[in-house]
Amino acid sequence: MNNPGTTPMSEPQDYDETFSRALGNELRRAREEAGRTRAQLATGLPSDIDDRVLLSYEQGSPQLTMEGLFQLCGELGASAPELLAKALEQADPEKTPPAQ
Repeated sequence: MNNPGTTPMSEPQDYDETFSRALGNELRRAREEAGRTRAQLATGLPSDIDDRVLLSYEQGSPQLTMEGLFQLCGELGASAPELLAKALEQADPEKTPPAQ
C-alpha cells in the first residue's frame, strides 16, 4: 500500500529516470543484437564493469557515465549517438528533434 502522494516504485518519477530506463533498453538491445551475454561483454571491458554492473545499466542505472557508454558501445560495435537518439525518442517522442 502506498502513502498518499507517493508514486509506486515501478513508475518513473521524472524524465531522468525515464531516459535512464530507455538507455538501458537500448544497451540491452544492442548487446542482444551483437549476440553477446552480459558476462561475455564484460570480459572486454575495464575490470570495474562486470556482468552485475551491466545488468544495472540495462535496468536504467543513473550511474552510467559517458565514458562507460562509449566503452560499451566500442565493445559492441554500436554507435553511441544512435543509442542516445533512440533512448531520447523512447523517453519523450514529442521532444525528439526530427531526423536530418
